[in-house]
Amino acid sequence: MNSASEEYEDSTVGWAMLEQQIWDARDFVTPAEDLRPRVLEEAREQHAQAQGLRRLSRFAIACVIVWFACLPVGNFLSAVQPWLVAPASGELAKTALELDAIHGYGPDWGLVDAVRQSRSFSLPSQATASFGR
Repeated sequence: MNSASEEYEDSTVGWAMLEQQIWDARDFVTPAEDLRPRVLEEAREQHAQAQGLRRLSRFAIACVIVWFACLPVGNFLSAVQPWLVAPASGELAKTALELDAIHGYGPDWGLVDAVRQSRSFSLPSQATASFGR
C-alpha cells in the first residue's frame, strides 16, 4: 500500500511542479498579435468550403432525384409519342380527298375520317351507323 500512496504523492508533486513551470513561463510565451485574425480567417475559409460542399452535394442529390422522377415520364412519353406526332397537313388533305372519292360524303367528313385513321382511332360500327340519326 505504501507504494501506491507514494506514486500518488509523486504524481501530484510532479503535476504541481509542471503547473508551476508553465505558470512561470507565462511571460515568455505569448501569442502573436495577428493570431486571432488568422484563426478567424481560417475558420471562415473552412466554413465556406464546408458550406460549398454541402450545397454541391445537395444539388447532386436533387439532380439524381429529378432524374429518377423523370425516367417514368420519359418512358411514358416515348410510348405515347406516335399518338402525339401529327401527320403533315398535305397527307391529311390527300387522305381526306381519297376518302371523299370512296364514300362520297364530302371533304369535311373525309378529313374527320383521315384524322381518325392517322390517330388509329375508329368508332365501333354500330356507333358509326347510328351517328347521323
